[in-house]
Amino acid sequence: PRWKLGIEGEDFDVGVRVTEVYRPTPASRAGIEVDDIILTINGFQVGIVNGQLFDVGDELQKRADSRGYVNLLIWNHRDRTLANRNVRLERSLAPNPPSRLSTLVGTVTYRERIALPPNSVVEVRLVDITDNPRFPRVLVDEVIENPGNVPVNFRLNFDGDEIDQRRIYAVDAQIWTQGRLQWSTPTPIPVITRGNPNRSIDVVLTRAVAAPVFQGGFGR
Repeated sequence: PRWKLGIEGEDFDVGVRVTEVYRPTPASRAGIEVDDIILTINGFQVGIVNGQLFDVGDELQKRADSRGYVNLLIWNHRDRTLANRNVRLERSLAPNPPSRLSTLVGTVTYRERIALPPNSVVEVRLVDITDNPRFPRVLVDEVIENPGNVPVNFRLNFDGDEIDQRRIYAVDAQIWTQGRLQWSTPTPIPVITRGNPNRSIDVVLTRAVAAPVFQGGFGR
């Protein structure tokens, strides 16, 4: 599939009940929780409709626009209300190996002289920021669990055939601890094209302020 939301779900005749939320993913960042129910995607019902299965994953691929945006109608299990949420999905990795493998390598760190909390997760992404730096297109990401202390080494393998020398690519990163965003990239770091490097990339993060807490699992 081209797009990912970051959930597992159970289909039934009202919609899709969320059974797991991975993080950090579009689902976790949108505040979707286990036991919430996704009723529609862009107005189209998901789950089992008149005995026919409308799989949420398949519908996401059909309904997402060219930038990965979908509108989800969700029943919130906490307050039992319905709400529409506009969510931007992330691009999935291709299941087949790329035709021309290239690699970005570097480190992630921060300036504070404190240890990285236990059970932290580092996420590093290669993104295309040409059209909209605030909502970049994700080419590939790496998630590093329990990385130890900073600096944390990362290695991003990507399909070199996807690179357009006319476009602007960058690396950004985040550090999460128990669902809370702790550090993030203040500004994506340009790489690959326009004379920018693909080796020895130092990503220096800044401390997150009033970070939200997300519930759920981790992964997809």
